[in-house]
Amino acid sequence: MYNKIRITVASLLIMTLCALSSTATLSYFTDTDAATNEFTIGNASTTLSIYEDENSTEFNASHHSPVVKDIPFYLSAENTGNIPVYQRFRVVIPIELASVVTPDLLGSACDDIATNENKSCSNDDYTVTYDDSVEVGTATYAEYYITSKTALGVNAKTKNWPMTKLKISTQVGELSDIQKSLLTCENGSDNNCKLGIKVYSDAIQTAGFTDAVSAFANFTEKYD
Repeated sequence: MYNKIRITVASLLIMTLCALSSTATLSYFTDTDAATNEFTIGNASTTLSIYEDENSTEFNASHHSPVVKDIPFYLSAENTGNIPVYQRFRVVIPIELASVVTPDLLGSACDDIATNENKSCSNDDYTVTYDDSVEVGTATYAEYYITSKTALGVNAKTKNWPMTKLKISTQVGELSDIQKSLLTCENGSDNNCKLGIKVYSDAIQTAGFTDAVSAFANFTEKYD
């Protein structure tokens, strides 16, 4: 069985002009169990958007430079393919920043996710799980997986807001050199700031799966 997946990544560079980019696509045809002689061909695709308020104002990094405070950060995904999909956000944070930057998830319902026994939380729309040590090549990340509980229809957008801010828990002077290189402005310039965090929108077709959990059980994650 081949799983058709599309991965959209937004690399978050805190700069005056561009704050959002979408890249990285991996896709295949998907079939169901061969014994049923069924074959589903379609385009499983989601487009990721990041806003800075509940009115869907496009995120503008220049409003939040230098990066030394909490940042309003609203995630949304739209099914831009032609088949229903299960959709998941991944918030990927370099391990050096994991103690400094935490997302405000499900309206603060997940504040203790990093310390609770199951490292998970949920509401009516999403389930969130946390992995505090994901090895990618020579790098280590902390990752938050935000999975929609219901399928996302063609042209539909994700429900409500799974995330509303990135919480910055320290000031520039208290950061280590590595943290500064990932999080703060260089040479005191507001035009050369960066936030070393990536957000991915993963989509996989619903056909052949009973729910989102089973759909993503064998999902191979890709990174930029």
